[in-house]
Amino acid sequence: KSKVLFSDDFEDGKADEWDATKGEWEVAEADGGRVYHEFTDGEGRAHLKDASWQDFRVEARVKVVQFGGETRAFLCGRYVDGGNYYAASLYNRDEGGMIELRCKLNGATKELVRKNLAGGVKEGHWYKVAIEMRGDTIQVYVDDELQLTAKDSSLTEGSVGLIAYKSRVQYDDVVVTELKGER
Repeated sequence: KSKVLFSDDFEDGKADEWDATKGEWEVAEADGGRVYHEFTDGEGRAHLKDASWQDFRVEARVKVVQFGGETRAFLCGRYVDGGNYYAASLYNRDEGGMIELRCKLNGATKELVRKNLAGGVKEGHWYKVAIEMRGDTIQVYVDDELQLTAKDSSLTEGSVGLIAYKSRVQYDDVVVTELKGER
C-alpha cells in the first residue's frame, strides 16, 4: 500500500498548510461538509507550503461552481511556483469539456496532451481528479479512469497546487501518496 504523505479534507475549517498566493480563498460550507473555495473571477492560486516530492500521486475532488470564459480548474503536481508546474486541467469549451495535461515552465505553458472528456465538464458536478508523476511519465485520471499519459522531464520535484482560472472552483479531499518502487 502506498504511503500517504499529506491529506486535507478541510473539515477542521482551516487551510493552514496552504499558501494562497493569488485570488481569494476560504474554507466554506458546501454539500454537507467543508471545502477549499476560490471565488474570484480571474485567477486563483494556492499551493501546499513546505512540501516537495519527486514521484507521487495527488488526487482531489474538484467542482467548478461557476464557469467563466476560457474556464480551467487545475490540480497541479511538482508545483514549484506560479510559473513552474504540471497540471491536470478540467477545461470548459463550447464543444463541451476537455481534460488536459499541461506543463508550465519558466512562465511558458505547453500542452502535453488533451482529449474531450466523456459527458463534458459540468458546472456543479464533483470530479475526482488525479495526477501521477513517476520519473518522466505523467498520467491523469478522472473518476479513477486513466485519461491521459505523457512523457516530460522538465520538472523533477515539487509540491501540490490548486489553480482556478476564470472560474469559481471548490476543492476537497486532497490526498498525496508516495509512488516510490511502483514503476
